[in-house]
Amino acid sequence: MVDAKPALLVSKKQRFSIVVNPPVGWNGPAYTAAPSYETWSLGKGKDADSASYIEIRIDPVRGPKLNLNTATAEQVKKTFDDFTNPEVAKIADVIIGEIPVVIWAVHNVDGELLIADLRHGGCDFHFSLRANSAKELRRYEKTFLDVVKSIQILPKKHE
Repeated sequence: MVDAKPALLVSKKQRFSIVVNPPVGWNGPAYTAAPSYETWSLGKGKDADSASYIEIRIDPVRGPKLNLNTATAEQVKKTFDDFTNPEVAKIADVIIGEIPVVIWAVHNVDGELLIADLRHGGCDFHFSLRANSAKELRRYEKTFLDVVKSIQILPKKHE
């Protein structure tokens, strides 16, 4: 279940803000900036062994990349070559704004993941749910889908 009160995630580096309905009972959003990207994280769980995280990340476009929204499962799997025997499956199609987005599940011994991304206005927007077990991933799958469906990408107002 997502919170009735949307959160405004204001980019300090890009010309976009993101409105999202955070899940009820999750901590955050916590903001992190690196030289090339920004991330907002929402967390659930008290310790590292049981914690799950939803991350929203904005990167400037840095050239061609695999489009997860038109890729095959085999193409997506190849992007996780640093994982141990990843299994990849398409789990949902959603719309963010007017942009169709595919949600992928990635299962492996290194962790569990739901991922989606889109390219818009010179930026790559990445959305992920990270969990330590397949059970936790299944537990929060609907929550992640609700969060992704709630996302609105807005141009920042000139200051």
